[in-house]
Amino acid sequence: MAIIAVFNQKGGVGKTTTALNLLAAFARSGRRPTGIDLDPQAHLSRVLGVEPRHGEDTLYGFFVQQRPLDDLAVITKSGLGLVPAHLELAKVDSMLGKGVNVVTRLRQALRVCHVITRPVVIDCCPLLNALSLNALFAERDAAISALVSRFTSHPWSVNFLLIVSPLVTWIWLGALIVLFGAFIAGWPSPRGLTRLASARYAARVGRDVRDQVPA
Repeated sequence: MAIIAVFNQKGGVGKTTTALNLLAAFARSGRRPTGIDLDPQAHLSRVLGVEPRHGEDTLYGFFVQQRPLDDLAVITKSGLGLVPAHLELAKVDSMLGKGVNVVTRLRQALRVCHVITRPVVIDCCPLLNALSLNALFAERDAAISALVSRFTSHPWSVNFLLIVSPLVTWIWLGALIVLFGAFIAGWPSPRGLTRLASARYAARVGRDVRDQVPA
């Protein structure tokens, strides 16, 4: 059965939203999926109404205290399975490192657990650390890189950008051409420079001659 990891190294791009929609889609198809929240911020856990007080009752207990996933899995109010996260998960990377036995621990555990129902959707943290590596090694079917642009929240925004961006570019280009043309037009030609220098010299010589002639 499917094990899907939703991963991106940037925060705020819709990983949790994507994971939640995948869980909802699987549930609507008649299956009871399980979400695994590997993000210390625990957004998926909070959205599903699960907020454990102690890290030992979450994936932190799985990594640090070797608690089985079957003991940590809960059924949410919406009927979805969930292995929740906790802020203590942020310590796992510095405590355990990134050895092979560490980054494959989740994969090994999913092979032997009995309570967790499939398909499994893993919501990753926005870092390439021991937690996200566990998700990537555990996934069997897809690793989805969630990327949501802030400009795509409204359909008109994409069309707006497609129209305005080239327009602004052409306006700037036109302004530069006009300024460059004005600069070239105002710059005197070599003949003009010669005439200007001759006029200034004649004026200065004439002034000097006038100063030397007695009144």
